[in-house]
Amino acid sequence: MCDYCSSENTDENLRGEDGVYYDVKKSKHYLYIEHFFGEVYKIEVNYCPECGRKL
Repeated sequence: MCDYCSSENTDENLRGEDGVYYDVKKSKHYLYIEHFFGEVYKIEVNYCPECGRKL
């Protein structure tokens, strides 16, 4: 496990950064990407793009 896919990540503490977080309500992992002007993208993922760990 790396910092990018840390189990401590939430969509709230990733504000201003990129990373992977787990959505408890949906039971899925999402890649969180924030761009200019607060534009946020969330993409469902099964593997960490940094370390390759299966999520």
